[in-house]
Amino acid sequence: MFRKAQKESNPPQKVEDSGKADNIPSFLSADLCITGDLISNGELHVEGKVEGAVRAKSITVGEKGQVIGTVTGNEVTICGRVNGDVCANKLHLTGSANVVGDLEHNSLSMEAGATLEGKCHRVNKHIDANVNGSTQAHQARRQQKINEPITSI
Repeated sequence: MFRKAQKESNPPQKVEDSGKADNIPSFLSADLCITGDLISNGELHVEGKVEGAVRAKSITVGEKGQVIGTVTGNEVTICGRVNGDVCANKLHLTGSANVVGDLEHNSLSMEAGATLEGKCHRVNKHIDANVNGSTQAHQARRQQKINEPITSI
C-alpha cells in the first residue's frame, strides 16, 4: 500500500560541441547606449546608440538605431542613422536610412527615401570583414584621405 516510488534514472544527456557559434544575433535594444567599439563574429542588430566602430559578419542598424563611427561587415542593412563610413560586400539602405559618410561596397541597393551624404565607392575585390583587423579597402581609402591635400573653402 505504501511503497517508496522508484525514481526513473535518466542518464545525463551528452551535449556535443560542434565548434560553431549559435546563429542567434546579438541585439542592442533602443534604450541602450554604448560608447566604444563593437566586434562580433556573428550577426549584430542595433536599435540603440553606438558611439564607436561596429564590425561584424552581418549588421543591421534598425529604424531606431544610431551609429556614430565606422560600420564594417560582410552584409550590412541600414534602416536608421549612421554618421561614419560604411564598408560592406553587400550593402542595403532602406527607405528610412540616413547615412552621413562614404560607402565602400561590392553590391549596393537603396530604397526610395534613403538619404546619403557622402561618396559611393564600388570595390571590385571581396571585402573581408575579418573581426581581427580592418579591411584592406578601408585601410587604403583611409590612407588616401590622409594623403589628400587640405584645401580651404
